[in-house]
Amino acid sequence: KKREYYKLLTSLDNGYNIYENKYALPTCFTFNSDTLPDLNTDDYFESMQNLYTFLGGEGELFTPYPDFNITEYDEHFTVWHALNPAGEWFVKFDFPSDYKITANGQTLESNKLSFGYSVVSSGWGINIACENKTITKSDVEKYIKYMVIEPVKLQTLYNNLFYKEDKKDEDKKDGLNLYDQHIIRYNETKTGVNFTIKDASENQYVYLSNVVLKNSKLKINGKNATFIENKAGLMIFKLEKGDNTVKTSYTSPYPFISLACMVVSVLLVLGLTMLRRKTKFLTYDATQSVLYYASAVLTTVLIVFFIVYPLILFIDKAFLNVNLGRIISKL
Repeated sequence: KKREYYKLLTSLDNGYNIYENKYALPTCFTFNSDTLPDLNTDDYFESMQNLYTFLGGEGELFTPYPDFNITEYDEHFTVWHALNPAGEWFVKFDFPSDYKITANGQTLESNKLSFGYSVVSSGWGINIACENKTITKSDVEKYIKYMVIEPVKLQTLYNNLFYKEDKKDEDKKDGLNLYDQHIIRYNETKTGVNFTIKDASENQYVYLSNVVLKNSKLKINGKNATFIENKAGLMIFKLEKGDNTVKTSYTSPYPFISLACMVVSVLLVLGLTMLRRKTKFLTYDATQSVLYYASAVLTTVLIVFFIVYPLILFIDKAFLNVNLGRIISKL
């Protein structure tokens, strides 16, 4: 279950690391800074660029590929692009904020659509429409861009974070390895991770990328702490000066949803039973009919949500090599 990241991005074999961990960085490490950049701007791409530059990345994180094919239909446009370069692909939407844009029938809540890590060359197609305004082909050309995070950008970032040129010794061509100074060795628990950092400095932060920020909690030295809000949903938090005992935990919403369904079922049965006994408006046959349809609906919802949907995600991830769950979660 544990994964190590000693290998540099020298080939596409490391593409899985990019795909699962956003930047192909070590899963958990520390960094120092007097100030943090704005990681929660309205523009997802700007927030990610700020984080990339802040961590030591050079140049632009996203490489635009604005040339793509457009087919116009009566009520929508289909756009697609051949994804020749390997990397993590996105579509950036620059439409004005009052435009309600849909992609493949779903209203966009942010200015990006993620395809995940891809090395295919067949391309991805998207059906674009606007719910409240009329858009033209020139609008689509103007406001849509395909963007990619190329592996070379991630390799440069990795090197800048964990390697430092030793100018005093010319024999050390590879520079000074800073990996062990920043990497955090942590223990996995059923709901999160825990680790201890000794003698943290005044402005020392932790980057943790292998867990979900939403519904996660953080404790430092036994006290509740907060994550730094950011559009990427990455776990970044500030340490206390000195020794730090850190624990993260994740609370899944599924047990609460299941419990809520059971409570609703019980209340429905009790309510209908009480109404039938105390009033003459509900006959036995009418009550049975309502209970029958209610139980059928609840059973269907539970089976789809807890069995069918997870099974589809497993087959999709294990055999089809497309992270459908991640795309759905980002829409």
